[in-house]
Formats: sequence, structure tokens, C-alpha cells
Amino acid sequence: MRAIVVTIGRNIGSKPMPSDRWRLFKNHLQQLVRAHGYTVTAANDGQGEWDDVPEANHVVVGVDFSDDQASSSVLRLRAALSLLAERHSQDAIALIADGHSDLITGEYSTYLDELNAAEAIGEREGNPIDARSAAHLASRA
Repeated sequence: MRAIVVTIGRNIGSKPMPSDRWRLFKNHLQQLVRAHGYTVTAANDGQGEWDDVPEANHVVVGVDFSDDQASSSVLRLRAALSLLAERHSQDAIALIADGHSDLITGEYSTYLDELNAAEAIGEREGNPIDARSAAHLASRA
């Protein structure tokens, strides 16, 4: 079993996005988490702050109950979250996965390069990428 936690904020800059766009953003996030093989076990609205500015947030907990939990799925999720951040004019999206926290920015090519490097090294070494080695493999590329 693998669990992830993703948090998004409502503000664009220091102003809340319109309600209809906020609903769409939250829906896109939940669809994206499901599309990457996770069951959404919790989705809650709350309050937080970013750069000392209060804002509404939305937290999604996803669980992968399968036996096949290649870390490339987390790397793919990171790339998809990057596109989501860009699409919804966000500075970053918070992700906790495999015991690591990260702020995913809208710089998609960075995450795509990380995924491609990790998969290439895994193939070259004849090993599937597991959860513990993905970040290490990506850093060796």
C-alpha cells in the first residue's frame, strides 16, 4: 500500500480564484489522483496560508492498494501536478509521497526530465524503479 497527500490553494497571487474555477480545480485534482491509480480516501477543504497570505485549501489523500507500486507512478503524478499547477495559475502544489514532501511548480519539463531519467536508468540496469530508489536514480542521471 502507498499513500499520497496533495494540497492545493485557492488563491491566484493574493486573491481567491472565482468559486466556479475553484470547484473545477478541486475536481481536476481528484480526477488526476484517481487517473494515477490512487483511490481518493479523503478530500477536505480547509484554511491555510501561502507567503503569509491566508487562503482556502483543499487536501486530497490517495491510497494505492495494489501490489505493483512502481515509483514511476509517483514521478508521473509529479509531472501531471506540474501541468495542473500551470493550468490553474498556481505557484506550487504540495505533495507528500514515499515519506518526502515537495512543492510541485508549473515547470513541467523539470518533472518530465526526472521521470525519463529514472525510467532510463531502471531499464539500463534491468530493474523496475521501486519507491525507495526513484529519487536516487533520478539524481544519478
